[in-house]
Amino acid sequence: MQLKIFRRYEFSSAHYLPGHPKCGNMHGHNYILEVGLKTKGGEPLFLDFADVDIRMRPIISKLDHRLLNDLIKYPSVENICEYLYQEIYKVKLPVVVVKLWEDSRSYCVLGAETDG
Repeated sequence: MQLKIFRRYEFSSAHYLPGHPKCGNMHGHNYILEVGLKTKGGEPLFLDFADVDIRMRPIISKLDHRLLNDLIKYPSVENICEYLYQEIYKVKLPVVVVKLWEDSRSYCVLGAETDG
């Protein structure tokens, strides 16, 4: 069984989805990002949340109060989730799952939420 720790972040961004009948107009969301990181049992502290925050800060800063179309060609929730997973991996965090909430009813998950 794999242990995971989770950390949540919030950011607000605008985007539009070209060609979409409703979402083709620019609009915004207050996103909630949940990051799951692989950790190890039996050690006093494998990952410190403060260290995770330091590595995540530049990623969140690139997205917060920005137009996501400037970063991601077609910024659907799925593509934003993939972008975040790749960015988290680049900062050498042991990411195993990314969950991105677009609103209180809609989210995307990339990775394994649970291990059996």
